[in-house]
Amino acid sequence: MIREDDNLIVDGISASTSDNISKKAQFEQEIKIIESSKWLQDKYTKALMNITDSYNKKVLEPIGGSIDKIYRILEKSTIAAASIYDLVLKNLTILGQKMLEGYTKVAKQFEIVARFITIPGSYIYYWFIKKWSMRARTPILAEGVHLLIATMGGGKSSIMFDVIEELRKTTGFGSSVNTAIENKKYNPVTNSYFRYHDHFDMWDKFGLEEQKNKHDEVRYVATLREQFDPNFLAALVFDEFISSLNRRNNKTTDYNKVFLAIFNLVLHKRHVAKDDLFNGIKRIYFLQQIDALDGLLDASIDYKHHIEVDLDCTYGQWLLTGMLTKNILGWHVWSYKKNKKRNMKKKSNDWVLWKHYYRPRTFETEDFESINMGDFYNNLPQQKTKYNVKVEREGARWT
Repeated sequence: MIREDDNLIVDGISASTSDNISKKAQFEQEIKIIESSKWLQDKYTKALMNITDSYNKKVLEPIGGSIDKIYRILEKSTIAAASIYDLVLKNLTILGQKMLEGYTKVAKQFEIVARFITIPGSYIYYWFIKKWSMRARTPILAEGVHLLIATMGGGKSSIMFDVIEELRKTTGFGSSVNTAIENKKYNPVTNSYFRYHDHFDMWDKFGLEEQKNKHDEVRYVATLREQFDPNFLAALVFDEFISSLNRRNNKTTDYNKVFLAIFNLVLHKRHVAKDDLFNGIKRIYFLQQIDALDGLLDASIDYKHHIEVDLDCTYGQWLLTGMLTKNILGWHVWSYKKNKKRNMKKKSNDWVLWKHYYRPRTFETEDFESINMGDFYNNLPQQKTKYNVKVEREGARWT
C-alpha cells in the first residue's frame, strides 16, 4: 500500500512537470510567431516607404517642377502682355488725341467759313446768343462782392443760407461763413456729426503777419493768416459785419489789422486758393443791418441787395398743425448794381435798381440756425442780482 501511494505521488509530480514544460514551449512558440510577424511588418513598411519615395522622386516631383515652370512662363508672358497692352493703349490714346485735335482745327476752320458765307443771316444767330449770354440771371448769385441789407430778423442770414445751399448743390463746394448758420447733421454710418459749410473765426483768420524783405528788414502786413479750404469756397460770407468791425473803431489797431486784411482779400479774391481745379473766390457776401460800410470797402461792392423776408402760415401748414405758426416762405429782394453810364458830375458809386424779384425758400428749416449769434452772449458770465423787497403802506419797492 505504501509503495502504491509513493508511486501515485511520483506520478503526480511528473505530470505537473510535463504540463509546465509544454506551456513554456507554447509561450516560446507564440513569441517567435509575434517576432516573425513584426519582422514582416517592418519589412513591408520599409518597402512601402521606398516605393512611395521612389514614386515621389520619379513622378510627382517632375510633374510639380513642370507645373512651376509653366506657371513662371505664364506669369512672365502675362506681364509682357500687360506691358504691350499698356503701350498700345497709350499710343492709341495719343493717336486719337491728335486725330481729335486735327478734326477740331479743321472743324473750326469750317465754322469760320460757315459764319462768313451766311452773312447777313448769321447776324440773327449772333444777336440771339449775345442776348442769351447777357440775360438777367439771379442777381444774388452773380460773381462779385455783394452787400445784403435787412433789419434785425429781416432775412439776411436765412436768404444767405439758401444761397450757399444752392451753390453747394450746383457746384459741389461748400462755403465759409463767420457765423454758425448751419445746424449739425448726424451721420449714422460714421456715428459723427458734420456740416456742409465751414465756420471760421474772423479774428483768427485775418490779422498782422511779420514779413522780411531781402535786406532782412521786418515789416507787418495785414493779410490772411492761413489759407481757406478750397472745398468750402463756393462763397465767402461775413455775417453781421458791422457788429464785428464798426467803422467808428477805424483808428484802433485791432480794427485796422483785421479790416485791412479783409479788404486785401477782396481785392485779391481771384488769386486766393487758385489751382488747376479752383479759380479763386468768385463770390464774397457782407451782411449787415444798415447800408454803411468803410469807404474803401463800400467802393469795392459790386451789388447791393435789400431783403424783406416773407413770413406766413400757409393753409396746408395750418391743416397739418392747426396752429398759425409763421415760417419762412421766401424773400422779396431788391437788387442794385452800379450805374455803368458814368457821369463825372455825379458820384462814381451811383446805384440803379437791377431787378426786383421774389426768391422762394428751398432749404430745409431744420438745417438753418436762426440764432447764430447766440453763442457769443450765452458764453458771457451771468449777472447775479440781490433782491430786497420792502413792503410799505404805498406798496412794494425794489432797493
